[in-house]
Amino acid sequence: MSDRLDLTGKEIGQAQSALESALSGISDAGLELVADFDLRALLPDLQEKKWGLFNWFPLEDGPACWRVALTPLEPGHTPRSFGELYGYDHKRCDDLFILVETAAQGGDEAGVKKGFDEFLLGMTHHFAMEEEVFFPAFEQATGMTQGPTMMMRMEHQQMRGLFTQMEEAVSKGDVEGISRITSTLMVIMRQHNIKEEQMLYRMGDMHLSQECESLLRRAQAL
Repeated sequence: MSDRLDLTGKEIGQAQSALESALSGISDAGLELVADFDLRALLPDLQEKKWGLFNWFPLEDGPACWRVALTPLEPGHTPRSFGELYGYDHKRCDDLFILVETAAQGGDEAGVKKGFDEFLLGMTHHFAMEEEVFFPAFEQATGMTQGPTMMMRMEHQQMRGLFTQMEEAVSKGDVEGISRITSTLMVIMRQHNIKEEQMLYRMGDMHLSQECESLLRRAQAL
């Protein structure tokens, strides 16, 4: 289980100092940041000082509370690649999905609700990292606008439809309905991730090698 750093009530400068101190002793499990302000305010300084040493993903996105998962990377992840960052996030979202699925199978409505909120935010952020940063850059570099990125966008929309169905089932406490939807979603996600990891990200690493770092910084900050 990750450690927890509560930055509630702190000014940005104080929060930066507290985070820098916490990072010196961060465990392999990582650090969960909690605050009453948008934690993205801390990211530029962290990227400047610690780029290539951590992953940063949202767990809760306001308006009253913000939470971020910050996990250390093994040395040697600089320069970073699309396959490394996006592939890591596939695994992270898959793990969140399994928590929802397990809670639903056990009839744990509270566990389903908490797990689904984190899973939905994770997938929404992942799609944004692709659709707002990676896909446009890939299309501009390769000239391929009707190829793999078009198919990935279509599959994103298909998954968004299932997320909406899941959200409705969660709001009703319909754990059996959630289990049915997750069975379909699991198949789509696995096939989608394989296509991206085995083809699209590798193509991106090849065609966008000079822009990769700046694009990944932008993606991380969404």
